[in-house]
Amino acid sequence: MPFMLEFRSSSVPLVTRANRSGTGNRVKIKTALLSTLALVAGLPLLLLALLLLQPSLLRAPLGMVAGWLTGLEIRIDGDLSLRPSPTPVLRAGRVTLRNPAFAEQPSLAELGLLELQLDLSSLLGDRIRLPRVVLTDASIHLARDQAWQGNWETGGGPDGATALPMVDHLSLSRIRLSYRQPGTPPLEARIETMEASIDPERGIQARLAMEVDGTPYRLEATSGSRGEGGFPLQAALQGADATLDIGGSLGWPLLETVATELRIRAQGKDLARSAALLAQPLPPLKEFAVDTRLHLSAGKLRLEKLRLQLEQTTVSGDLTLDSSTDPPQLRTTLAVDRIPEELLQRLLQWPRGGDGGQLPASLPDARFSLTLGRLDWHGQPVRDIRTNGRLAGGRLEAGLQGRPAFAGRVAARLQLTLDDASLPYRLTLSGRDLDLQRLSALLQPGEKRDLEGDIGQAGLELAGRLHPGPVTAGLTRLEATLRDARLDLPAGRGGRIRLRLQHAAARAGNRDARIAGEATGSVGGSPLTLAYRLGTLGGLAGRSAQPLWLKLRADPDTRLLAELEGSYRIVDSGLRYDGRMTARTDSLGQAGVPFGLRLPDLGAVTLETEIGGDPAGLTWSNTRMELDGGRLDGSGELHYAPLNYRLQATLQGRDTRLLRSLFGFAGAADRPLRGEVELSGGADRIDYRLSRLDIGSTRLSGSGAMLHGPNGNRFEGDLLMEQLQLDDFIPDEGSQAPPPAPATGADTRLIPALAIDTRWLQRLTLDLEVDVRHLLEGKDDLGEYRIHASVADGTLSTRVGIRSKYIPSIDLTASVSNRGDSSEIDFRTEVKDLDYGALFRIFDISDRIEGRLDLELRFRGGGRDLRSLLAAGEGEVVLSGGEGRLDFEALRLWGGSPVDLLLPSALLGKRTDRLECLAARYRLTPGRWVSDGIVLNLEKVLISGAVELKLPSERLSGVFRPQPKESRLVTMDTPISLSGTLARPVAGPAATDALVAVGKLAVGISNPAALVVLFGSLGNTVENPCEAVLSGTLKMPRDLRQELEETTTRPLRGLVEGVEKGTAPPPAPAGPLVPAGQ
Repeated sequence: MPFMLEFRSSSVPLVTRANRSGTGNRVKIKTALLSTLALVAGLPLLLLALLLLQPSLLRAPLGMVAGWLTGLEIRIDGDLSLRPSPTPVLRAGRVTLRNPAFAEQPSLAELGLLELQLDLSSLLGDRIRLPRVVLTDASIHLARDQAWQGNWETGGGPDGATALPMVDHLSLSRIRLSYRQPGTPPLEARIETMEASIDPERGIQARLAMEVDGTPYRLEATSGSRGEGGFPLQAALQGADATLDIGGSLGWPLLETVATELRIRAQGKDLARSAALLAQPLPPLKEFAVDTRLHLSAGKLRLEKLRLQLEQTTVSGDLTLDSSTDPPQLRTTLAVDRIPEELLQRLLQWPRGGDGGQLPASLPDARFSLTLGRLDWHGQPVRDIRTNGRLAGGRLEAGLQGRPAFAGRVAARLQLTLDDASLPYRLTLSGRDLDLQRLSALLQPGEKRDLEGDIGQAGLELAGRLHPGPVTAGLTRLEATLRDARLDLPAGRGGRIRLRLQHAAARAGNRDARIAGEATGSVGGSPLTLAYRLGTLGGLAGRSAQPLWLKLRADPDTRLLAELEGSYRIVDSGLRYDGRMTARTDSLGQAGVPFGLRLPDLGAVTLETEIGGDPAGLTWSNTRMELDGGRLDGSGELHYAPLNYRLQATLQGRDTRLLRSLFGFAGAADRPLRGEVELSGGADRIDYRLSRLDIGSTRLSGSGAMLHGPNGNRFEGDLLMEQLQLDDFIPDEGSQAPPPAPATGADTRLIPALAIDTRWLQRLTLDLEVDVRHLLEGKDDLGEYRIHASVADGTLSTRVGIRSKYIPSIDLTASVSNRGDSSEIDFRTEVKDLDYGALFRIFDISDRIEGRLDLELRFRGGGRDLRSLLAAGEGEVVLSGGEGRLDFEALRLWGGSPVDLLLPSALLGKRTDRLECLAARYRLTPGRWVSDGIVLNLEKVLISGAVELKLPSERLSGVFRPQPKESRLVTMDTPISLSGTLARPVAGPAATDALVAVGKLAVGISNPAALVVLFGSLGNTVENPCEAVLSGTLKMPRDLRQELEETTTRPLRGLVEGVEKGTAPPPAPAGPLVPAGQ
């Protein structure tokens, strides 16, 4: 029977440490194995006895050999057995390989069961043969440290090259593998099964099934017999919806004299998922494909005909790395056709992780070149991107240029010394024909862009040393230039600031030099010069205060000069600054024009203030503004996030010229003023408090708030006027220049074409109370006035209440509504017992007028301007008054020549006359204002008439007839006609042709009272003509011809035929308007 001898050892721990000092060649390995086997074969009985007495003795030589081969500390804690034969079998359980000292984990591998069969006869040949190798239930932990050294790279073991062993059958199962390296997620893999055979003569066959991070993979590899060029290799890997095919010749050992030439092809549906095997995170890209040829020979690596397809992007080129030289040489040339914007955004948002690592101790000499056909970013293409550079002797030089959509050409150049620990650098940037609107859209996508313009040339040069902190910390040189720049900046109310710069520069030659610069150009066509000095480059990164000086000089016509002098410093929260600013100008209004600001024309202005600020906000104090006629003093603070502010100001004026400029009180009298106001609020609310505003003897105060919302603003508040003196707002006599004469051919209509724009009502909600406790005209108290105004849903509503002995009763309501491009107004008022005589006396018009009247007014209309509004309006006006007294001199001042015509000459010698009543009624229809009767019933004379006003032409047609009540006065049979326009009325005796027109007018008037007035019968047939006009009770006579013949005299004979037939007979000579002697 065959001889078999088996040795077993109990589970006694054995720890061996590698002897790292042997010659370490293949001969030593064979010698050690032969010596061990000879000892076993030659002394079986002695060995058997020793094993029976001390089984652990067998572990020592085996552990020493394994440790010597691997350079690792080996511990065998399980069973150990050896079955002697020509092909002995060694079985070991619970084998632990200890990690080197620098590794974090204690063990590199824990092997559950290792079985190894050795062909002893192969020890006498050139190659070791292992008929069977089995490894099961193992955990292997591979890792690299920050210096990139692997825990399996111990540096121990034999020296020299080792021939590839022959393994008839290699079996692995249930192997857990982990791999960790700095800056990347850990890799976890599990080898379920692996079956392989390795025969250098006949080739290699291998099959592998494993899981990596839960994803299954399968590998099949086949190699033929080794030829002169290496092993023919064919391998395929499948998993994670990807395939990898490798074919060619594999040289062994790698990077030695035998060349490796492989063609590598891969494709998949998810690059990041497929890259799990590489233990290196890759961008989150989807479809990919790789095709390249790999050459390895004598320390040289070369990738030829590289073609990489990443979704819609194609990369092609070559790469060569020669590590046989000192230093290694790297050459690469790549070309990219295009990078879509969506792909670029995913690449930029990809979290790479890690701390960036450190520069390697030695760098290769390299030359690189990259071309990119097109890159899209925020909808803008960048074309013809080219970058190239070289790295030699620890010095990097690189250049970049391209044609972005926002510029004709941009270029950059970098010089960086890498073998100097301080990393000195020089960076140069340049560009030409820069479009600022496109550039701002690129830098701030999605935001509103009001900046427009272009820059002819721009350049920036920086030099310094790279620093882990801010870039300014290592900056040693700065130079910036700007030429031929045109900037259009937004200003208030849709205006633009047009800034032109012929030249602008900033420079600092070293860290200790002051940063200085200047700019020359124009603003809105007005010359502009700017000069400034800042701190030093070294001070930019420090915490000490740095000086700040700025001087601005603009338009010589306004002599605007501003100067700021102070300091700034860097604090933990950012930039902190403070200083004192002064500004002077001969005309504030003109000075604001170039900057697109509509400032009030306050004349010469001088400003002095102290300012301070930081990233959180701004404060100003001791502010003093000297104005023409007054002064403003104040202080305040502004916080940025969240936005809130507070402003306190005191206004002092020698007169009201300041208010006239600020608020448009063009005719206000000159009165001293003083006020105190406080504003506070934030991004959504502004609160105001007017502690006091005194204008002459007028006293105002109030408070309120404005709230900002997505649909507009809401204003609420109240204004209290303890007393409002009208004299404070009425121009002093002689202070107003006469209005200029209208130009030839100019529109002379009296009603102005004033635009009515109420679109702002759609963006405002208002609730305001105005309380005037005492309305004064001199020493006379006109009463208390309360006004309530509200705005909601685009409609302004107003109600006025008055308590006054001069206006005992009033009801006034008004509303203004926005209807797109036009406005609609509804106005209603009813006044009872208005004492107009007292008001005339108070306002120094006449002290000989007495009387009271009632007024009713209703009007509703719409339009874009005042003319179209009145022309399209509808409504009614009723005016009535009782007994009183009129001042004819005052009437002549108002009425001019029509008064002389209407009043008999016998009355002109009298200054006053008693008024029995007055009445008038007007109907307002689109395009026409028509009177239904006008009566002025005096003690001596009755004046009656009718008027029509056509709009928007303002043409007048009217007739009036004065009729004396006493028979001793001469009868005036000739009516007075009124024609012309509102601006230029014409009055005179009514001739036949005029009376025909008036007759037509009278016939068209619905109220018959006008006809009666026209034909002079009102004073004779109606007991109370004013009530008849107001009530409309007069009836049309049955026989118009008879009424005409009975009530008219010579000038109107034959008028009936003219009225009826549309013609009129030639007029008879008219008698004198006032008979001789009267």
